[in-house]
Amino acid sequence: MKNIFSKKNLIIIICTYVALITVSAFLDLDLSVLAYRENSMFVTITSSIGFLPVPFFLIFGGTLMHFSDNRKNKTFTYIREAIAIVSIVFGAYYVIHENDSGIVVSIIEIIIVLALGLFLGYKCKSKNKELLTRTSLFILFSVYFTVVVVFFSKFIFCRPRFIWIVKSGLDNYRNFWQIDKNLKEVSIAAGVDSHMFRSLPSGHACASTAIILTCCFPLLFKNMKDKSLLLYLISIAFIIVICSGRIVGGYHFLSDVSIGSFVTFVGVTFAEKVLMRIYE
Repeated sequence: MKNIFSKKNLIIIICTYVALITVSAFLDLDLSVLAYRENSMFVTITSSIGFLPVPFFLIFGGTLMHFSDNRKNKTFTYIREAIAIVSIVFGAYYVIHENDSGIVVSIIEIIIVLALGLFLGYKCKSKNKELLTRTSLFILFSVYFTVVVVFFSKFIFCRPRFIWIVKSGLDNYRNFWQIDKNLKEVSIAAGVDSHMFRSLPSGHACASTAIILTCCFPLLFKNMKDKSLLLYLISIAFIIVICSGRIVGGYHFLSDVSIGSFVTFVGVTFAEKVLMRIYE
């Protein structure tokens, strides 16, 4: 885990994000025009699974929180249990809220993330209580930070989605630093769905990047102690696939997914540097 968040690795990752955002400042529209594929199965699949790391880690983190402390302070216990319950319930709700593939798929995904999150959390119940406490804080802070920042940012930037720009005219394109609330208000008044003005940042990019929280697994599971690099590479591949799907589907631009992913990276890095060391 320390290798993933080492100074050298952080510099490489930050430089990569800066490079992607810089390129997108000039080529956002051109890349989307080139990549856009309507009714793509790839887009359908990535849309259905891309957000799942968030509800999974809400449930897993909530379960760890439940088993995290054996102190007899009732007030602390009540707070801990409240956070655990809210996180688990919110994780299940998040699946329903984000899934647009139908109720059947939503139910299947809820069952999977609940079962997996609760099972893995339960497997950790006998671990060192301080380890469970700081790990649950690390996970839950990272996820809630991501959810809150994405929610408010989408309403602040009001950036139109490429999928709407294609139909309404390329002159409606706005770069990621251009905030045009007037375009949004006029369009909504004309009957356009407000969802078409929530392009920046990409929620799926933020959610998929939360998969790097698997970096804490080697601390919790003995059979994963030497799997840090493998988990990291799988995480990077998953993020790239999901972000590509959002661009191909016309839901986001390169800048949207780059900034969205960076938001989660910042939250996870901050949590690792601060919260994971509270008890050390």
